Amino acid sequence: MGVQAAFDPDRADLKDMLEGDLPLVVEHVFHRAVIEVDEEGTEAAASTACVMRLMRSYTTPVNFVADHPFAFFVVEEVSATVVFMGHVLDPTSR
Repeated sequence: MGVQAAFDPDRADLKDMLEGDLPLVVEHVFHRAVIEVDEEGTEAAASTACVMRLMRSYTTPVNFVADHPFAFFVVEEVSATVVFMGHVLDPTSR
């Protein structure tokens, strides 16, 4: 249908859709349409879903060797909220 820039990370300009100038790109668009015609008439329905993702420039991965006890945290970046935390006491055990 001619929409290409929204899918291209180098050309997508969707930052006005979120607060904080977070760069977005469209990843997938799904559309379904149904038309039913019978003796009683016609019925039509349609739905569309758009999957978007944040474009991030990730840093170089850090080599982490889990051969000792450690704690870990999953942190939401914008608010710095800890959403999950845990610890591993003996990484050699399963």
